[in-house]
Amino acid sequence: MRHSWENSFKNGDVWTLECLLKQVCLDQAALVVRSTGSVNGKPVVVEGIEIYTVNDDGKVCHIRTYFNPPEGMELDPYFSHQS
Repeated sequence: MRHSWENSFKNGDVWTLECLLKQVCLDQAALVVRSTGSVNGKPVVVEGIEIYTVNDDGKVCHIRTYFNPPEGMELDPYFSHQS
């Protein structure tokens, strides 16, 4: 998780995440999220679904994200090969 987060902010990129909808059930939360930032210096808005799993200590231990890259932009290969 840490590597994915750090890769999202490489090259001085800045992202703002806005939760549009949240549903919590036991140790998981599903969120519809709007991410606003930049890729290669171009402004980008991405909406997606994120599934968070929380461990017994109350810390996020796994995140699965579903989104389409903005039209005309390729997704960094780092994000295409995560399990």
